[in-house]
Amino acid sequence: MRIKLFSKGSLQFRYMMLVVVAMVVPTILVGSFLYYYIFTSTANQIGIPEVIAINLIPVLKRVNLMLVVGLFPMFILIYTWGLILSNRFCGPLRRIEEDVDKILEGNYSIRFRVRERDDIKTVVDKLNALLDTIEHKAK
Repeated sequence: MRIKLFSKGSLQFRYMMLVVVAMVVPTILVGSFLYYYIFTSTANQIGIPEVIAINLIPVLKRVNLMLVVGLFPMFILIYTWGLILSNRFCGPLRRIEEDVDKILEGNYSIRFRVRERDDIKTVVDKLNALLDTIEHKAK
C-alpha cells in the first residue's frame, strides 16, 4: 500500500488551498456576523450600560476559546479528508504522465495502473482499452 500524501505538487496544493479557504472564510464571516448580531441585539434589548458590557467581555473571551478549541479538530478533520480525496485524483497523475511519455516513444505495451479507489479509474480503464485496440491494430 502506497502512503504518499502529497503528489503532483501544484495541482494538489491548489486543491488543498481551496479546502482551507472554504473552511476559514465562512468561519470568519459567520462568526463575525453572529457575534455582531448577538452583541447588538443583547445591547438593544437590555440597554447594556458600560459596566455590564465590561463584564460581558470575559464571557465572550471564554466563548471564543471554546470555539477555537472546537473548530481546530474540525479543521484538521476536514483538511485530512480533503487531502485523502485530492490524493485519489492527483496521486496517479504522475504515473500516468510517465506512462504516456513511454507510449509516445512507441511502446504500446504499457498499461496504466491505478488503485481501485482512485477517482480516475474509469478514465484509465478506457485509456487501457484504447491502447489494447491500438496495439491489436498495429500487429
